[in-house]
Amino acid sequence: MSEPPPSGHEVTPESAARPPIAVCEFDAAGGGGFKRLLSKRGPGRISIGYQQIVVEADGQLQAQLTFAPGAIAAGGVDPGPRDSKNAIGRFAILRRLSSTAVIPREEGIEGWLWTSAGGSAYTMIGDEDAAPNLAIVFSRPLGSDAVGEAFEPSVLEELAKRSPLGSPTIFGILLRVARLEDARRALDKIDGLKPFTDREVPPTMRRHLPTDKPADPKLAVGGESSRAQTSVPPPGSR
Repeated sequence: MSEPPPSGHEVTPESAARPPIAVCEFDAAGGGGFKRLLSKRGPGRISIGYQQIVVEADGQLQAQLTFAPGAIAAGGVDPGPRDSKNAIGRFAILRRLSSTAVIPREEGIEGWLWTSAGGSAYTMIGDEDAAPNLAIVFSRPLGSDAVGEAFEPSVLEELAKRSPLGSPTIFGILLRVARLEDARRALDKIDGLKPFTDREVPPTMRRHLPTDKPADPKLAVGGESSRAQTSVPPPGSR
């Protein structure tokens, strides 16, 4: 009797033996920033490989959070400072026109995964006071089995309060890593570098800024000729 193939969240024993493409330590910012990070969550890292992705974070995770690349619906990087005096957003959510085209960011967006004022509906791992520069949204949320084994009990309580069904669930993760370009290249190699769009991020998970320019819905119904002039392929689709 044959066994069903593993789901996108499962990691096989064979996959654990393969070395990761990149191991990216959390951005501790050095000096006082490093001490602040240690006092809040502790050091951590994300290891990105062809068969599995592993997140470790002292003080927040009691065991490794592990998932397969197939679990990723969208992933990307957004460089910028860890602190800002102004209201900022990270990881713009684009309007998708088709499976291969999105409205360019300069033409308007659907919101952000994270803002300095509103935080995020997704789970921040690491220093929660630092602006994230790496984000992963899951195609299906990680449920209580994977989450319960990985996160510290106090964090599980907070996750349960924020989860629709009352059990700890995470729909995606945000991190701030030191070697961002390494993370970007690794995501690209595992086909995880994909834009965040209105199809992957529901309205309840979006954050907004007063200065946001909404994406013009007319671009989505203007016909193929207008699409060719105004739309661009998602990053990593070429």
